[in-house]
Amino acid sequence: GSVGPPNGLRLLGPWLEGLGHDVLMRLLRPSPALGATIIAMDEGSYGELQQQPGKLWDRRLHADLIRQALALGARAVVFDVWMPTPGPDPAADRSLVEAIAAAPGKVILSAKLVESVQGGTNLTVVASELFPPMPALAVAAPWGVVNLPSDPDGRVRRHYANPNFLGLAWKTAETLGTLDPAQLASAKRWIQFYGPLRRTSYREVLKGTNLPPNHFADEVVFVGQDPVSTPSGPDFRDLIHTAASRWAGQGTPGVETQATIYL
Repeated sequence: GSVGPPNGLRLLGPWLEGLGHDVLMRLLRPSPALGATIIAMDEGSYGELQQQPGKLWDRRLHADLIRQALALGARAVVFDVWMPTPGPDPAADRSLVEAIAAAPGKVILSAKLVESVQGGTNLTVVASELFPPMPALAVAAPWGVVNLPSDPDGRVRRHYANPNFLGLAWKTAETLGTLDPAQLASAKRWIQFYGPLRRTSYREVLKGTNLPPNHFADEVVFVGQDPVSTPSGPDFRDLIHTAASRWAGQGTPGVETQATIYL
Protein backbone atom coordinates (compact mmCIF):
# COMPACT_ATOMS: atom_id res chain seq x y z
CA GLY A 1 0.00 0.00 0.00
CA SER A 2 0.97 3.65 -0.38
CA VAL A 3 2.63 5.59 2.40
CA GLY A 4 0.84 8.78 3.59
CA PRO A 5 2.56 12.17 3.85
CA PRO A 6 4.60 13.03 6.93
CA ASN A 7 2.72 14.37 9.93
CA GLY A 8 3.95 17.90 9.29
CA LEU A 9 2.45 17.96 5.79
CA ARG A 10 -0.82 16.46 7.00
CA LEU A 11 -1.11 19.25 9.57
CA LEU A 12 -0.02 21.94 7.12
CA GLY A 13 -2.90 21.22 4.72
CA PRO A 14 -5.73 22.06 7.16
CA TRP A 15 -3.75 25.03 8.47
CA LEU A 16 -3.38 26.52 4.98
CA GLU A 17 -7.01 25.79 4.21
CA GLY A 18 -8.14 27.59 7.34
CA LEU A 19 -5.80 30.52 6.74
CA GLY A 20 -7.12 30.83 3.18
CA HIS A 21 -10.67 31.08 4.48
CA ASP A 22 -9.69 33.68 7.09
CA VAL A 23 -7.87 35.81 4.51
CA LEU A 24 -10.82 35.61 2.12
CA MET A 25 -13.20 36.76 4.86
CA ARG A 26 -10.76 39.62 5.58
CA LEU A 27 -10.68 40.72 1.92
CA LEU A 28 -14.44 40.64 1.41
CA ARG A 29 -16.16 43.90 2.16
CA PRO A 30 -18.63 43.69 5.04
CA SER A 31 -22.12 43.97 3.60
CA PRO A 32 -25.47 44.63 5.25
CA ALA A 33 -26.87 41.26 6.28
CA LEU A 34 -30.65 41.37 6.19
CA GLY A 35 -32.94 38.69 7.56
CA ALA A 36 -31.45 38.08 11.01
CA THR A 37 -30.66 40.21 14.02
CA ILE A 38 -29.41 39.75 17.59
CA ILE A 39 -31.19 40.33 20.89
CA ALA A 40 -28.25 40.63 23.28
CA MET A 41 -28.37 39.50 26.89
CA ASP A 42 -25.88 42.26 27.63
CA GLU A 43 -24.50 43.78 30.79
CA GLY A 44 -27.11 46.53 30.87
CA SER A 45 -29.89 43.95 30.69
CA TYR A 46 -28.43 41.95 33.56
CA GLY A 47 -28.38 45.05 35.73
CA GLU A 48 -31.73 46.56 34.81
CA LEU A 49 -33.60 43.23 34.89
CA GLN A 50 -31.88 42.14 38.11
CA GLN A 51 -30.40 38.94 36.71
CA GLN A 52 -27.14 37.49 38.00
CA PRO A 53 -24.27 36.42 35.70
CA GLY A 54 -23.79 32.67 35.85
CA LYS A 55 -27.37 32.10 37.07
CA LEU A 56 -30.48 31.03 35.17
CA TRP A 57 -32.56 33.90 33.87
CA ASP A 58 -36.14 34.26 35.06
CA ARG A 59 -38.02 32.44 32.31
CA ARG A 60 -40.93 34.86 32.63
CA LEU A 61 -38.59 37.35 30.98
CA HIS A 62 -38.06 34.98 28.06
CA ALA A 63 -41.84 34.55 27.78
CA ASP A 64 -42.35 38.32 27.68
CA LEU A 65 -39.49 38.68 25.20
CA ILE A 66 -41.13 36.22 22.80
CA ARG A 67 -44.40 38.13 22.86
CA GLN A 68 -42.70 41.51 22.48
CA ALA A 69 -40.34 40.45 19.66
CA LEU A 70 -43.20 38.95 17.66
CA ALA A 71 -45.28 42.06 18.26
CA LEU A 72 -42.39 44.07 16.79
CA GLY A 73 -42.59 42.03 13.58
CA ALA A 74 -40.10 39.19 14.11
CA ARG A 75 -40.61 36.12 11.92
CA ALA A 76 -39.30 33.87 14.66
CA VAL A 77 -37.39 33.94 17.95
CA VAL A 78 -34.38 31.62 18.26
CA PHE A 79 -32.85 31.01 21.69
CA ASP A 80 -29.13 30.35 21.78
CA VAL A 81 -29.87 29.73 25.46
CA TRP A 82 -29.67 26.17 26.74
CA MET A 83 -32.51 25.15 29.07
CA PRO A 84 -32.12 21.38 29.64
CA THR A 85 -33.64 21.29 33.14
CA PRO A 86 -36.57 22.91 34.94
CA GLY A 87 -35.84 26.28 36.49
CA PRO A 88 -36.19 27.10 40.19
CA ASP A 89 -39.72 28.49 39.67
CA PRO A 90 -42.28 26.11 38.07
CA ALA A 91 -44.61 29.05 37.39
CA ALA A 92 -41.91 30.75 35.31
CA ASP A 93 -41.39 27.54 33.32
CA ARG A 94 -45.13 27.34 32.66
CA SER A 95 -45.16 30.96 31.53
CA LEU A 96 -42.45 30.24 28.96
CA VAL A 97 -44.20 27.09 27.70
CA GLU A 98 -47.45 29.04 27.32
CA ALA A 99 -45.76 31.84 25.36
CA ILE A 100 -44.23 29.28 23.00
CA ALA A 101 -47.53 27.39 22.59
CA ALA A 102 -49.25 30.67 21.68
CA ALA A 103 -46.81 31.15 18.78
CA PRO A 104 -46.54 27.75 17.05
CA GLY A 105 -43.60 27.44 14.68
CA LYS A 106 -42.18 30.79 15.72
CA VAL A 107 -39.81 29.78 18.55
CA ILE A 108 -36.75 27.54 18.14
CA LEU A 109 -34.75 26.28 21.13
CA SER A 110 -31.25 24.90 21.76
CA ALA A 111 -29.89 21.45 22.53
CA LYS A 112 -26.32 20.31 23.15
CA LEU A 113 -24.26 17.24 22.39
CA VAL A 114 -21.84 16.70 25.27
CA GLU A 115 -18.87 14.69 24.04
CA SER A 116 -16.47 12.48 25.95
CA VAL A 117 -12.95 12.41 24.53
CA GLN A 118 -9.79 10.44 25.15
CA GLY A 119 -6.24 10.51 23.93
CA GLY A 120 -3.25 12.79 24.17
CA THR A 121 -2.37 15.25 21.42
CA ASN A 122 -4.98 13.88 19.00
CA LEU A 123 -8.22 13.69 20.98
CA THR A 124 -10.82 11.19 19.84
CA VAL A 125 -14.52 11.43 20.62
CA VAL A 126 -15.54 8.13 22.21
CA ALA A 127 -19.12 8.95 23.22
CA SER A 128 -21.66 11.73 22.95
CA GLU A 129 -24.88 12.39 24.84
CA LEU A 130 -27.69 14.62 23.65
CA PHE A 131 -29.23 17.10 26.08
CA PRO A 132 -32.39 18.58 24.52
CA PRO A 133 -34.47 21.29 26.18
CA MET A 134 -36.43 20.21 29.27
CA PRO A 135 -39.34 17.93 28.28
CA ALA A 136 -42.12 20.54 28.46
CA LEU A 137 -40.12 22.87 26.21
CA ALA A 138 -38.97 20.12 23.84
CA VAL A 139 -42.62 19.24 23.19
CA ALA A 140 -43.65 22.87 22.73
CA ALA A 141 -40.97 23.96 20.25
CA PRO A 142 -38.53 22.58 17.66
CA TRP A 143 -34.89 22.55 18.70
CA GLY A 144 -31.44 22.29 17.13
CA VAL A 145 -27.94 21.52 18.35
CA VAL A 146 -25.75 24.52 19.24
CA ASN A 147 -22.43 22.66 18.90
CA LEU A 148 -20.01 24.17 16.36
CA PRO A 149 -17.05 22.25 14.89
CA SER A 150 -13.62 23.73 15.52
CA ASP A 151 -10.51 23.28 13.38
CA PRO A 152 -7.15 22.15 14.84
CA ASP A 153 -6.28 25.78 15.63
CA GLY A 154 -9.49 26.13 17.66
CA ARG A 155 -11.32 28.38 15.19
CA VAL A 156 -14.86 27.80 13.96
CA ARG A 157 -15.15 28.03 10.18
CA ARG A 158 -17.74 25.45 9.18
CA HIS A 159 -21.37 24.62 9.69
CA TYR A 160 -22.34 21.89 12.14
CA ALA A 161 -22.92 18.63 10.25
CA ASN A 162 -24.42 15.55 11.89
CA PRO A 163 -26.54 12.90 10.15
CA ASN A 164 -28.72 12.51 13.24
CA PHE A 165 -29.37 16.09 14.43
CA LEU A 166 -29.74 19.45 12.74
CA GLY A 167 -27.75 22.39 14.06
CA LEU A 168 -29.68 25.30 15.54
CA ALA A 169 -29.34 27.49 12.44
CA TRP A 170 -30.39 24.71 10.08
CA LYS A 171 -33.32 23.76 12.31
CA THR A 172 -34.44 27.37 12.17
CA ALA A 173 -34.35 27.30 8.37
CA GLU A 174 -36.26 24.00 8.32
CA THR A 175 -38.91 25.34 10.71
CA LEU A 176 -39.41 28.45 8.58
CA GLY A 177 -39.62 26.44 5.36
CA THR A 178 -36.48 27.87 3.77
CA LEU A 179 -34.30 24.76 3.95
CA ASP A 180 -33.54 22.83 0.79
CA PRO A 181 -33.02 19.21 1.98
CA ALA A 182 -30.48 18.68 -0.81
CA GLN A 183 -28.16 21.17 0.89
CA LEU A 184 -27.72 18.84 3.83
CA ALA A 185 -25.50 16.60 1.69
CA SER A 186 -22.65 19.09 2.12
CA ALA A 187 -20.79 18.16 5.29
CA LYS A 188 -18.04 20.76 4.79
CA ARG A 189 -19.96 23.98 4.33
CA TRP A 190 -17.95 27.09 5.13
CA ILE A 191 -19.35 30.00 7.15
CA GLN A 192 -19.45 33.31 5.30
CA PHE A 193 -19.01 36.13 7.79
CA TYR A 194 -20.91 39.09 6.39
CA GLY A 195 -19.89 41.53 9.10
CA PRO A 196 -21.39 42.52 12.47
CA LEU A 197 -25.13 41.91 12.59
CA ARG A 198 -27.64 44.41 13.89
CA ARG A 199 -28.26 43.99 17.59
CA THR A 200 -30.77 45.25 20.13
CA SER A 201 -30.42 45.00 23.89
CA TYR A 202 -32.70 42.50 25.61
CA ARG A 203 -33.93 45.22 27.97
CA GLU A 204 -34.84 47.51 25.07
CA VAL A 205 -37.01 44.81 23.52
CA LEU A 206 -38.82 44.17 26.81
CA LYS A 207 -39.55 47.87 27.19
CA GLY A 208 -40.48 48.36 23.55
CA THR A 209 -41.15 52.03 24.12
CA ASN A 210 -38.17 53.35 22.13
CA LEU A 211 -38.52 50.92 19.24
CA PRO A 212 -40.66 51.45 16.13
CA PRO A 213 -43.63 49.07 15.66
CA ASN A 214 -41.85 47.23 12.83
CA HIS A 215 -38.39 47.12 14.44
CA PHE A 216 -37.92 43.40 13.62
CA ALA A 217 -40.04 43.31 10.46
CA ASP A 218 -39.37 40.10 8.47
CA GLU A 219 -36.28 39.27 10.54
CA VAL A 220 -35.44 36.19 12.58
CA VAL A 221 -34.15 37.27 15.98
CA PHE A 222 -31.46 35.25 17.77
CA VAL A 223 -31.32 35.63 21.55
CA GLY A 224 -28.01 35.05 23.31
CA GLN A 225 -25.21 36.18 25.57
CA ASP A 226 -22.89 39.15 25.30
CA PRO A 227 -19.74 39.28 27.45
CA VAL A 228 -20.58 40.46 30.96
CA SER A 229 -18.65 41.33 34.11
CA THR A 230 -18.80 39.00 37.10
CA PRO A 231 -17.32 39.22 40.61
CA SER A 232 -14.45 37.04 39.36
CA GLY A 233 -13.86 39.09 36.18
CA PRO A 234 -15.23 39.25 32.62
CA ASP A 235 -17.18 36.22 31.42
CA PHE A 236 -16.08 35.37 27.88
CA ARG A 237 -17.36 31.78 27.84
CA ASP A 238 -19.75 32.37 24.95
CA LEU A 239 -17.12 34.01 22.74
CA ILE A 240 -15.63 31.74 20.09
CA HIS A 241 -12.65 32.14 17.78
CA THR A 242 -13.70 32.54 14.15
CA ALA A 243 -12.36 33.91 10.86
CA ALA A 244 -14.19 37.13 11.72
CA SER A 245 -12.39 37.46 15.06
CA ARG A 246 -8.90 36.52 13.85
CA TRP A 247 -7.99 40.09 12.96
CA ALA A 248 -10.06 41.82 15.64
CA GLY A 249 -8.35 40.17 18.58
CA GLN A 250 -11.64 39.28 20.26
CA GLY A 251 -13.97 36.34 19.90
CA THR A 252 -17.30 36.32 18.10
CA PRO A 253 -20.39 35.80 20.30
CA GLY A 254 -21.83 32.33 19.79
CA VAL A 255 -25.28 33.78 19.09
CA GLU A 256 -23.89 35.93 16.27
CA THR A 257 -22.18 32.92 14.74
CA GLN A 258 -25.46 30.97 14.81
CA ALA A 259 -27.34 33.87 13.18
CA THR A 260 -24.62 34.16 10.52
CA ILE A 261 -24.87 30.44 9.73
CA TYR A 262 -28.65 30.81 9.39
CA LEU A 263 -28.15 33.62 6.88
